[in-house]
Amino acid sequence: LPIVPVAMLLTFLTGLIAFTSLELATLVAYPTYFVLQLINELALWFATWPLASFLVPAFPFYFVPVSYAAFGYLLYKYYRPEAGLGVGDIGQKLLEPKQPVTVPDLDGWQIDEEFDERELTLPTQQPSTNKDRESQSDSLSKDTSIFFR
Repeated sequence: LPIVPVAMLLTFLTGLIAFTSLELATLVAYPTYFVLQLINELALWFATWPLASFLVPAFPFYFVPVSYAAFGYLLYKYYRPEAGLGVGDIGQKLLEPKQPVTVPDLDGWQIDEEFDERELTLPTQQPSTNKDRESQSDSLSKDTSIFFR
């Protein structure tokens, strides 16, 4: 239905306007309700047509993998690009060999080691023991990478 985008836009605008003014949103909500009700009534009307819906009889489970295998065989047989039997580009895209993945040239790249910027700053007073150093970084875990600190 081409009216679905209109319904989506009106619903969005109703919700957006409701953030600022409920009275204005109510004014926009009336046409929104009309459009949504129209879509619903059209769907109900089309559902009354003959063959709009039909009952699929129950079938055994083994029918599913057998039919998928048959469908796959037919796709392979009739949509092979080298045979020239494919219609459209479905055969070309389905069975065409994939392009190899190219790795970008990494010659100019450089790997830098992580370091803690706090180690670069010179404290006014150096901690004298390991216990003092641990108390300075009490919130940091030794197992946590610097990237995540």
